Amino acid sequence: MKKFAVTSLFFMFSLLFGQVNNNVRVGAPNVFIDCSQCDKDFIRQEITFVNYVWDRNNADVHILFSKQKTGGGGKKYTLSFIGGKNFVGLNDTLSYVQNESDSDDDARKKMLQTIKLGLIKYVSRSPIGSEIKISYKAPKIKGKEKVKDEWDYWVFRTRLRGFTNGEKSRSSLSLYGTFSANRITEDWKIKIRLQSSYNENKFNYAGNSILSISRRHGIFTSFIKSYNKHFSYGLFTRLYSSIYDNLNYAMAVAPGIEYNIFPYSESTRRQLRIAYKIFAGYNSYNEETIYFKKKELLGSEKLSVTLELVQPWGTIETSVSGSHYFHDFKLNSIDLSNEFRINVMKGLTIDLFGSLSFIHDQIALPKGGVDLEEVLLQRKQLETSYQYFASFGFTYSFGSIYNNIVNPRFGD
Repeated sequence: MKKFAVTSLFFMFSLLFGQVNNNVRVGAPNVFIDCSQCDKDFIRQEITFVNYVWDRNNADVHILFSKQKTGGGGKKYTLSFIGGKNFVGLNDTLSYVQNESDSDDDARKKMLQTIKLGLIKYVSRSPIGSEIKISYKAPKIKGKEKVKDEWDYWVFRTRLRGFTNGEKSRSSLSLYGTFSANRITEDWKIKIRLQSSYNENKFNYAGNSILSISRRHGIFTSFIKSYNKHFSYGLFTRLYSSIYDNLNYAMAVAPGIEYNIFPYSESTRRQLRIAYKIFAGYNSYNEETIYFKKKELLGSEKLSVTLELVQPWGTIETSVSGSHYFHDFKLNSIDLSNEFRINVMKGLTIDLFGSLSFIHDQIALPKGGVDLEEVLLQRKQLETSYQYFASFGFTYSFGSIYNNIVNPRFGD
């Protein structure tokens, strides 16, 4: 009897909720949108001549998004249309630019138009191809106009932020400001950035008052020249001050060269960059260091290798770098960083991130050490031989392959 009741209840719910499958478009291509930050609800609402699936293995068309920053502070999105099932081998690549001044609505309209254009070749080869109508709206022509950029590709940006919170026994205040000037063309990539931060913490406990203040200031510049489709070279400078790092000021200049195994034109899908920099610098310390220095001239070098892949099976970003000071090769550091997002099987995605640093070059540590108060308030840097961070996660989905329907009630 109980088994009959459960079966009947399941059958009743199937009748009530099974009607959602009527939303599936018979004969339309199945599309998988591979994008972590785009408005998928908007896409499903506006493009209704295809079916949307939640797993790429069920897709006739896999749309893979990748993005890069533009010189004007916007983003260039590259959409790779990858054919599956009956469309294997039928691929395409389209792109659009989201300007920094674009509203959210402007940005998603550009995305929508690009997706529509990319889907035409697949829909036209599907059973519903004869039902598609194509229209064209000719732009108004005001004559030939030569576009002149009065700013010569320079983009200036400033940001000021402040945070405060507290209660009876404590309060904190943080101020942060940046100013940047960038000029990015096909031949040159010039970046100038000024930044400053102020952090203050006050504590009152058992009649005692503790005040902790930390400041950081810096000016960073880079001048990078494109040499050919694989090589680039540049000049990098920095002037930096930090109470936490025991630096009254530190300045350095570094020429560098980079070689990309893959052409830079393929950077949205794959990169394997090998970069080398050689530094000449001068440090002035707030307190005498563990090496009995109040100031010193320094020379060092750094080599790094970075791999970035954005493929239908997932995304990989991994890098390794090593550096050392010339006056003592034992003063060195090695940094490893890995991020993986892998589509293991139908419905199963694994996310892995990890970073590990072996640190043997803390030349700015104060000779007098730090007390417990400074440790707890993170006012001064501690001696260490390594740092690490790791995260792991997975997502598994199963059930109906379709996700055409949008229901915005009560939000997400």
